[in-house]
Amino acid sequence: MKKLLFALIATFGLCASSMAAEKSTKLVSKETAVKIEKAWKCTMSVTVYVNGDAVGYDVYHTTTNGSCHTFFKAIKKMYTDQGFSMN
Repeated sequence: MKKLLFALIATFGLCASSMAAEKSTKLVSKETAVKIEKAWKCTMSVTVYVNGDAVGYDVYHTTTNGSCHTFFKAIKKMYTDQGFSMN
């Protein structure tokens, strides 16, 4: 039950944060735009299964000047800390 609740909370949290991001406007300098264009764009999709049934699906995105490894490791740790198996 905890895992199902976590999956639902995570899904709603992502929806709320994406809606807030759509409404906010940002002014980006040319220097920042060049850094973002050259940066790594990392995406990780996670499907949450409980007793063999898919109960949640999350997609995480980030932009970094390093590698995506740290980003993926943090997402994996977040799920394993909640008791999910990351296969």
